[in-house]
Amino acid sequence: MLFRFPPPHSSRPVWLLLIGVAAVVCAGMAPAQDADGDLLPDASDPYPQDPFNGGWRMLTTSDGSEPLLRHEGDGCRIGDQFLVLGGRETDVVEFFDPVANTWRQTSEAPVAFSHCQAVQLNGRLYVVGAFTGTYPDEVNVPNVYIYNVATDEWTKGPLIPTGRRRGAAAAVAYNGKIYLAGGNTKGHRAGYVAWFDEFDPSTGTWKEMPNAPQARDHHRAVLFQDRMYLLAGRRSVYDEKLGGGIISNTVKDVDVFDFKTGVWFTMPNAIPTPRAGCGVLSHGRDFIVAGGENGNGANESVEALDAITGAWRVLPKMNQRRNGPVAEAFG
Repeated sequence: MLFRFPPPHSSRPVWLLLIGVAAVVCAGMAPAQDADGDLLPDASDPYPQDPFNGGWRMLTTSDGSEPLLRHEGDGCRIGDQFLVLGGRETDVVEFFDPVANTWRQTSEAPVAFSHCQAVQLNGRLYVVGAFTGTYPDEVNVPNVYIYNVATDEWTKGPLIPTGRRRGAAAAVAYNGKIYLAGGNTKGHRAGYVAWFDEFDPSTGTWKEMPNAPQARDHHRAVLFQDRMYLLAGRRSVYDEKLGGGIISNTVKDVDVFDFKTGVWFTMPNAIPTPRAGCGVLSHGRDFIVAGGENGNGANESVEALDAITGAWRVLPKMNQRRNGPVAEAFG
């Protein structure tokens, strides 16, 4: 069912969406936005408007369209729509329109991507540092792949240097370049790394950067002002003697790279619920972490980190436990 309700002190509705294994989160009262519609931090407000007033609600679309089943893929905001791609179940690209409340399918990706964090740059989506294949011996995708949103076309980009290929890595775009942090070189076979790389799409060149303070995979990166934050993740190990996958080797610390100084540091407050494979989104000065898995399996916990104060707070839990979701904020 579709629920629409106003938050306190506002006549505007809140739209909260949980879609299969992907999550779209919409706030009721929008903070200031830049020219691209992205949220701007409000330093005068220590706790910006939470997007979870009243808790979570399940939505259905206006025309009955539904998203395809997928997990361990990725999604990001493209203009006023939410693009979802990759995952273990399908290679079809989908768009969700929050205003029309409808889904539509577009092209198929040339590779069955999973475990990636795609980044948007100049109207194109770059997939860097992905897996393909089956658990636990996924294969590193050797090339960068580029999706042109306007033309719905895929391009096979430059080769990633042989010694720097991995999946389950985190990525951001900053000043026209793409930065890739962490990941795993052996699928789920204990190939976790602390690598940090810069990729310049305009030249196709790679540059090795200073390693992060610790190795991790199945994590997410978010950008705030001139800093990149690595949130959640684990050091994946698969061991047949122990019955298969080990999902309890989580990384609790938040590592931060300052692009202005070129220095890494670790925030003083660790994530309250360590987990990997979670959905992460920026909402003003907050980073919201939802779902994921740890030694207790998939979980439904949702927590927010204030990038300025470094404080965490607990938000209402999702209605279902889920691993490998993607999340975005609109409004």
